[in-house]
Amino acid sequence: MYVKKALLLLFLLIAVACQQETPQEVRLQLNKMEFGRSIQSGKISKWLNSPTPAIRKMAVEAIGRVQDPETIPLLANHLSDPDPAVRGAIYFALGQFRDNEAELQRLLGKALDSESDPDNQARIIEAIGKVGTVDFLPQLAGYLRGENLALQEAAARAAGIMAYRGLPLYTFAPNVSGLMVNTTNTEVASEAAQAVYRIQVLDSFEELYLGLDRESPEVRYQVLRGLAHMADLIESDLFEERKKVSPTKEIWQTYSSREFRRKVFSQLQDSTWYVRVAAIHLLESMPAQTSQNELVEMLNDPQPAVRVEAIRSLAAEPYRNWLTLREMRKIVRNDKEDWRIQGEALTVLALVEPKEALKIVQDSWMQEAWPKSYYALEALSNIQPRKAGQQDPTSDEATRLIIDMADGKSLPRTIKALELLPTRPRVPEAAFFLRHLENGDPAVLNIVANYFANIRAPKPTEAVSPLMNAFASLEAPRDLETMVLIVQAIGNLGGTEGVALLEAQLASPYPALREAAKTAYTTLTGKNEVPMPPVQGSYHTRSDFHPVSTDSLYEVTFYTSAGDFTLTLWPDRAPANVASIVALVKNEFYNGILFHRVIPGFVAQFGDPQGVGYGGPGYATPCEYSDAHFDRGVVGVAHAGKDTGSSQLFITQTPQPHLDGFYTAVGEITRGLRVTDRLMPFDHIIRTGLTVKAK
Repeated sequence: MYVKKALLLLFLLIAVACQQETPQEVRLQLNKMEFGRSIQSGKISKWLNSPTPAIRKMAVEAIGRVQDPETIPLLANHLSDPDPAVRGAIYFALGQFRDNEAELQRLLGKALDSESDPDNQARIIEAIGKVGTVDFLPQLAGYLRGENLALQEAAARAAGIMAYRGLPLYTFAPNVSGLMVNTTNTEVASEAAQAVYRIQVLDSFEELYLGLDRESPEVRYQVLRGLAHMADLIESDLFEERKKVSPTKEIWQTYSSREFRRKVFSQLQDSTWYVRVAAIHLLESMPAQTSQNELVEMLNDPQPAVRVEAIRSLAAEPYRNWLTLREMRKIVRNDKEDWRIQGEALTVLALVEPKEALKIVQDSWMQEAWPKSYYALEALSNIQPRKAGQQDPTSDEATRLIIDMADGKSLPRTIKALELLPTRPRVPEAAFFLRHLENGDPAVLNIVANYFANIRAPKPTEAVSPLMNAFASLEAPRDLETMVLIVQAIGNLGGTEGVALLEAQLASPYPALREAAKTAYTTLTGKNEVPMPPVQGSYHTRSDFHPVSTDSLYEVTFYTSAGDFTLTLWPDRAPANVASIVALVKNEFYNGILFHRVIPGFVAQFGDPQGVGYGGPGYATPCEYSDAHFDRGVVGVAHAGKDTGSSQLFITQTPQPHLDGFYTAVGEITRGLRVTDRLMPFDHIIRTGLTVKAK
């Protein structure tokens, strides 16, 4: 009898074990939910209650990536999960939501009170930075005063992100500025300096001044960025009346002292190139003959990015004089100079001596192929009337030339010219933009839609029908940004012709389209309350690539005109995007691609076949958010809104914590980081190589 019962129990246990899903099986089902951006509550609840921590963690991560506010209660029910890794994933996921603010504050506060694991406490603090309110500032101040360096760093990072979000942290500033000066830990000081830079309170000037003496280049880089903001305030008319009143009187005395300028000038000789870039930015905001002389000296810097920034800084209005004119002429006329450097100088020359620049553009630069003709367009864009509102023949001729380039056969030139025309003193009529709508290129549609979304009276309602036809040719989420702009344009133009399209988009599976349609529908109909219909259709992103293995090491080497560098991919953090990149490399997609966006000290970006920043391979990959920090050398997927990215990648040249959790981190530069530092606009990828090996 006992033997029979024992055997029966054994069979039952075996049956249950056979029904137990493996993490790999669950992963496949979660991928369908995650990439389709639709959480099935029943299944996800089962996995959240799985006895296997890895399954629970995967379920939480999927919720954090889909970001459906209705799933927040599912996370709330598991805040006390026994596994610290699962709890950490929950805290990160809570920081990814943008709705239901009150509930998020309650849950993060509860988590902060109950969590004892230091690593998870840091995750909660970082989540507070992304979604928390000023009610958390007293607790953040406590962590800044504490002795745990990791929590100090997290709290300083959170403060910087909160300031980036626009929260008023003015009275909180002394907490981070004091920490920046007093801590001996470089990572903590760097995060504190970045927070001070973001908060932008004049009272932090003295601490920033002291920060110039820090040994760490990362800290001084952030300090210089903060001082540039201070200089803008001090040089403004609003500050003039406060120069004789304490405490701004003392700030002015320090700012105008020879010692302050000496310290700033010394940063121009720093061995770290991005410190020199930040010092140039500061001097751009400190107009004086001595400053201009120093900037002119930086035109000979060995680092290309520094030279570019020095040229651009001389475009500041106080520096548009004979000295800048002389130096720009010298560069533009030097045939041995790099054409990108010449082009940058030409754009500044257009501000100082418009007629001379116009003739140079007409005689040579307009005839150049893309991307060299980019600088012709930028120079023409800088030619504006000497006095606002007055007719200026030189400016009018510049506009005519931009129109000619928009009507040309080169698509990149057309795209760039169309971008510039709405900013001209005399914008072409609506018919001009409608004609280009027939082009059909997604980038052109984007620019034209943006024009009609912002056009003022008289509003050409005849544009609604062509815009609707263009909308029908687009596909979300790949073209989501353009589709949203068209919806906004229909709302702006008025009339009733577009109402049916807006009503259909109220049921779109894409939240950005639904919200844009709701706003436009309200504008057109005058109805303040718009009942939202049930969502129709499914959310589509591309994820059907040949899978990558987390047991393998994937390295992509980019052989470029500036040198070679290697990207080590992170298949464990972003499997779909890594698989996409691997497929693109195998298909030689990146061969010949330009670095179309290089912002010294920020990012170098590439991956658009057209070289202008709008294009890709024809599909969109899902955003795969993770807790990776965008430190120096980390590579992310660029996008124009959630789930609109694909082939365009950016390399961070300095830490950028405000990007954390908003972009997909796919890897880091493990060889050739100095090569990426030397990248200039329109350097190009010659070829790529993929290496796959066991870890």
